[in-house]
Amino acid sequence: MYYNKIDNIEVTNELLCFAKNAHSAYEAYLEEKRRREQKEMETKVEEEKNAKKQEIELKEKLNEQIKVVELEKNLKSVQTQSSSKREAATKLLNEANERLKQALKKNNLTEANIASSLLEAAQNLQAEQDTLTHEANKIIKNVNKRKGDLLQYYTMRAKKSR
Repeated sequence: MYYNKIDNIEVTNELLCFAKNAHSAYEAYLEEKRRREQKEMETKVEEEKNAKKQEIELKEKLNEQIKVVELEKNLKSVQTQSSSKREAATKLLNEANERLKQALKKNNLTEANIASSLLEAAQNLQAEQDTLTHEANKIIKNVNKRKGDLLQYYTMRAKKSR
């Protein structure tokens, strides 16, 4: 029809309409491409944000685990002190009772006063031991709560990863 001569092409309304449609389709393609790229960028930013959040959360949980271990060490120390105080109080109590019996047999007021002092010392040690036991119980509750929280966190995390 045009015999390979570009300058012989007639510009008609139909040709202009095709050109406008082609231009509109190209603009729509570019717009869709921009939207996709924007969406991909937003998704990537969101993934990075979530990854950073998970990393921070994991570090917090690791710190929590370290604190639990430290609390358990502290608990062992307190329990050891409590046991030591209990043994000392028991020995003092036995010694004081023995001296008191002997003082009463001999009717010796000085020995009775010494026995009384030993009894007071034993009572003080028992009070200290009670305080340490109470402190150990608080630590046990704290450790158990933290362990429960950590267990719940890791359980939920495992469910999410499935």
